[in-house]
Amino acid sequence: LRPPRPRRPLRLLRPPRLRPPRLLRPRPRRPPRASRPDAGPSAFDGGGGAIKSAPAVHL
Repeated sequence: LRPPRPRRPLRLLRPPRLRPPRLLRPRPRRPPRASRPDAGPSAFDGGGGAIKSAPAVHL
């Protein structure tokens, strides 16, 4: 008895266009920090909340 064939060929035959557009499209921009009460003067990236407490490696 042979082991069942792996189903990899089905993945290769599937066109990449069927991927959800969320993976290729960036996240929708949040409103500016002027309308975000949790974004203080220390939020240089214009974000707030978890983004403010994260290390600023992107600056």
